[in-house]
Amino acid sequence: MHRKLWLLLYLCIVTFFLVACTQDARKVEQGAVVNVYTACYQKSDDILFHKFEETTGIKVNIIYEHAGSLINRLKQQEQPEADLLILPGVCYLQQAKQDSLIQTMPPALIRYEAAFQDTLTYWYPLTYDPFVIAYLPDSVHTKPPISYTALAQDLWQGKVLLSDDPDFLHAFTTLMLADKGEEATQAWLSQYHKNTILRKDSLALLDQLAADSLQVTMIQVSQYMASSKPKRISIIFPQQEQGVYASITGVSLVQQAPHPTHARRLLSYLLDTETLRRYAQAHHQFPASTDVPTAPSLQELGKLQLNTMPASAVGQACDRAWQLLQELNL
Repeated sequence: MHRKLWLLLYLCIVTFFLVACTQDARKVEQGAVVNVYTACYQKSDDILFHKFEETTGIKVNIIYEHAGSLINRLKQQEQPEADLLILPGVCYLQQAKQDSLIQTMPPALIRYEAAFQDTLTYWYPLTYDPFVIAYLPDSVHTKPPISYTALAQDLWQGKVLLSDDPDFLHAFTTLMLADKGEEATQAWLSQYHKNTILRKDSLALLDQLAADSLQVTMIQVSQYMASSKPKRISIIFPQQEQGVYASITGVSLVQQAPHPTHARRLLSYLLDTETLRRYAQAHHQFPASTDVPTAPSLQELGKLQLNTMPASAVGQACDRAWQLLQELNL
C-alpha cells in the first residue's frame, strides 16, 4: 500500500516539473515574433503558420505584397523589418541577392531536384510551377501543339490566348532565353505575339478559352488547378528534349534580420517535409524537394519531365528578358 502511495507521489512530482518546464519554455518565447515578407500567400498558409505559433509561442506576422514592392520596401529600410522573404521566380530572388537584401543560408537538410541544386547558397526552393499548354480538343482540327516552339508556328496564328500578367511572360521568356539563346527566343517571341489575339487575366484564361472557342493558351499548373477547369479543356506538358519549363518559389533569410533565431526556427519548420507537402498542395504546385511527395491531384495530370537547366543560368538572363519584351512591346 505504502509502495503504491510513494509511486503515485513520484508520478505527481514528475508531472509537476514537466508542466513547469513547459510553461517556462513558453515564457521564454512570450512576446517573440518573426516577420515574413511574402509575395506567395494563400489563406490556407494561415493554418501552417498557426501551427508553428502554437508549437513555439512565436507569433508570425505576414506582410503580403507584390514581389517588386517587397524588394523596394526592404531597400528603403535602414533596419530591415522582415526576417524571411518568400518570392516567386528566380529573377526576384536574384534581384534580392544583387541588392544584398538576403544572407547566405545554413546547409540544406532535404534533397532537391537537380535544377535547384545551385540555388541553395542564398535561397531554398519551396515549390515549382510548370508552364503547360491548354487547348480545346473539339476545336483543334489538327494535333495540338506539343512544344512551346509550336505555339509560334503559323498554324496557330490568331488562335492563341495570352495572359496579361507581365510577370508570367517575363518568367517564361527568361527560361527560354537561358535555354535557347537570344536569337531563337527573339524569333519565338515575335511570332508568338503575332499568333495571339487577346490578352486576359491569368485566373480567367481557361474560362475565356472555353467561352470564345479559342484554341490554345499557355498557362501554369497552379492557375489551371485554381481555375474552374472547364470540362472542355485539356492540358499537356510540352514534350521537349530538355524538359518542361517551371518557375520556382523560394525562401530566404533577410540580411540583418531583426529576429534571426526565430527566423531560422521558422525556416526549419517550412522545410520540414510534412509542412512543405502541405504548402505545395495548398498552392497547387510541385514540391521542389525530392523528399516530398507530389499531391495526387497533380500526379493525375501526367508524367512530368522537368527542365534541368541550372537556376543560376536563369538568373543571368533576367535583365535581358525584360529588354526583349520591351523591344517587342510585349
